[in-house]
Amino acid sequence: MFDHDKDGLLSIEEVQRMVSVMKLVMQDNLTDSPSEDVIMILTRDDEQIVEDIFMSAVSGEGMTLEEYLVWSLSNRLPEQFLALVYQVR
Repeated sequence: MFDHDKDGLLSIEEVQRMVSVMKLVMQDNLTDSPSEDVIMILTRDDEQIVEDIFMSAVSGEGMTLEEYLVWSLSNRLPEQFLALVYQVR
């Protein structure tokens, strides 16, 4: 979905776009009393999140699908986005 050039890897620009979209979805779905980790994610700089994501990537060229899946299982950022995608499906 975020691999716009369809090369099988998420580039830094594609991950930046992904983080931005996921934070917007998370923000739009805030409850009256969001948890501390949600607040931490939303107040954190996008560049720091992208750096953390790429630290887990093995390839220097980009993030593979497998690396994305491993990251998404251990991170709260994609939860609301994935729920939204599932609803639209």
